[in-house]
Amino acid sequence: MKSAEYSCLDRLRLPAYDSATELKSGALAVDAERCSGCGICVWVCPGGCLVSDGANKIELMRGAVRGGRYGQPRLARMPSGATQCIACGDCGAACPREALRVTVHFDPGHRFKRLTQTDELTYPRRY
Repeated sequence: MKSAEYSCLDRLRLPAYDSATELKSGALAVDAERCSGCGICVWVCPGGCLVSDGANKIELMRGAVRGGRYGQPRLARMPSGATQCIACGDCGAACPREALRVTVHFDPGHRFKRLTQTDELTYPRRY
């Protein structure tokens, strides 16, 4: 990664999280042929950025909806076009049919240090 020169003011300013110039949000690809619409990915998403037509994350967590077919998941977009996806891969790791994959990794810009981010989808480690 190329290092950049930033002033003290640049380093103290808070980033605009919905601006593509400040950071790059993640993106996912959903394989429509493999997806069964079970809603596990929507329920597991830590950012709450995955939505489906049949149910939202809160309804799935409370058990308010039943039936198992909630529609194909998609990323919810903010008015600026950015998403809240951090490309953690939890949705792809939880999907029983391997219908999701990360296509664009989250890039927080110069403000944060990226520790790890790979294309391998695994459940997060328990602490």
